[in-house]
Amino acid sequence: MAEPDHDPPTGAGDNPRKSFTLKLHVLHLDQDDPKKCTARKLKKFGLVRLHPSLKTIPIKSLKLDPFAEAIMGTADRDAILRSGLTVVDCSWNEATGVFERLRLKNGRRLGVDFLAANPINYAMPGKLSSVEALAASLIITGFFDEAEFLLSKFGWGHTFLDLNKPLIDEIKASYGVSSLNDST
Repeated sequence: MAEPDHDPPTGAGDNPRKSFTLKLHVLHLDQDDPKKCTARKLKKFGLVRLHPSLKTIPIKSLKLDPFAEAIMGTADRDAILRSGLTVVDCSWNEATGVFERLRLKNGRRLGVDFLAANPINYAMPGKLSSVEALAASLIITGFFDEAEFLLSKFGWGHTFLDLNKPLIDEIKASYGVSSLNDST
């Protein structure tokens, strides 16, 4: 029986890292149902690295923090390319206390309320799962294809794009990129 922390083997031609080179990290606090954990699923696909503590996360990585003063923006694109992006995977019921204890350096909040598409918090503004928070950050910083790729690993991922289409189209326009394909 394979250990759950190991990535499943990939066959020739289906390596998810082939076109996905961003360094994504998850501070995984193991507070939610493992069967519903989007961070664990991203780990299975080799798209994120799970960390049990902040000590192993790159110091200069941007950290998503819903309570941070600094807002994620286009200027953060280069920092993500250089040092990566980190999401804290914790229960929304525990979030206030978790972020007070962590006091993250390089913390950023989204600044706009994307609507959640995950089955737990469907259509709730700002109550995003880990994959949705990563995707929203990538969209804000112009990594549109990477955000769509992350979301494609979830049956409801396209719903996130649909629910937030006007906002995403506005962000894309600011980068001079055409709107989302109708097929997404």
